[in-house]
Amino acid sequence: MRVLKDAGVRMVILTAKHHDGFCLWPSHYTDHSVAYSSWKAGKGDVVRELSQACRSAGLKLGIYLSPADLNAPSYGDTEGYNKYFTLQLKELLTRYGEISEVWFDGANPRKEGMKYDYFAWYALIRQLQPGAVIFGMGPDVRWVGNESAHTRHTEWSVLPSQVPSTSSTAAT
Repeated sequence: MRVLKDAGVRMVILTAKHHDGFCLWPSHYTDHSVAYSSWKAGKGDVVRELSQACRSAGLKLGIYLSPADLNAPSYGDTEGYNKYFTLQLKELLTRYGEISEVWFDGANPRKEGMKYDYFAWYALIRQLQPGAVIFGMGPDVRWVGNESAHTRHTEWSVLPSQVPSTSSTAAT
């Protein structure tokens, strides 16, 4: 963290869970996490260690949480999966102090018929981490281009989404 700080970095963004569904924190909602690994005899928490290191160095913390989770049994069941995802998002937003940015993406691969409740997720972020910027499939910072550093002639994401004040699947 000292090297990052000395290099002028102001925020670190961790991929807490990608499409494979493996959680770098001990989630209460899946066995597919560090809690069920041999690392630190299942007592480790990458997100906690990174959040503490960031704060010690005066760096902000951002979290990437893939909307797709190919390991979740409920993946493909829109209602069940959105509830599961919202609960995991809530874990990340409430256990680790200030989260400065939350990253989502296009969530590919996607099961046919799967619909993500982005608006519920945005509302939860605004409720629990009101200062966090939402990136990607969100109302604040939008994706322009691709991993090859090219953009399209027309851009579908030029206007921010309007985040409703309530949603049907927000975790309680």
